[in-house]
Amino acid sequence: MQKLSKPAAEAFRAIAFLLEGEHQKQLADTMAEALEKLMKLILARTKAEMEEAAELLLATAVSANNTIKELREECHSLTADLKKPTEGAAEAFTFVTQNQENGEWGKNAATTGGGTYADQVKKAIPT
Repeated sequence: MQKLSKPAAEAFRAIAFLLEGEHQKQLADTMAEALEKLMKLILARTKAEMEEAAELLLATAVSANNTIKELREECHSLTADLKKPTEGAAEAFTFVTQNQENGEWGKNAATTGGGTYADQVKKAIPT
C-alpha cells in the first residue's frame, strides 16, 4: 500500500489493532465460558461423589452404632447370666461359714437342712 497517504496507512493500522484487540477479547470470552462450563461440570460431579460418600459414611456410622448397642446388650446379658450362679454360691458360702464358726455344722443337721457340706453346697449352687 505504497500509494496511500501516511494518514490513511495509520488509519488502517489503527483498525488492524482494534480488530486484533476485539479478536483477543472474543477469544478470552470464549475461553472463560468454556472454563466456566468445565468448572460447573467438575463441581457437579464432585458434589455428587461427596454426597454419595457422606451417605455411605452415615450408613457405616449407623451400622457401627447398632453393632455397639448389640454388643452392650450382649455384655449386660452375659453379666447377668454370670451373676446368677455366684449369688447362690455366696449364699451357700455364708451358710457354711456361719455354721462352721458357730460349731453347729453337723450338730443340728436336721434343723439346717441336713446332709453334709457337699450336700449343702450342691443345693445352693445351680448346675
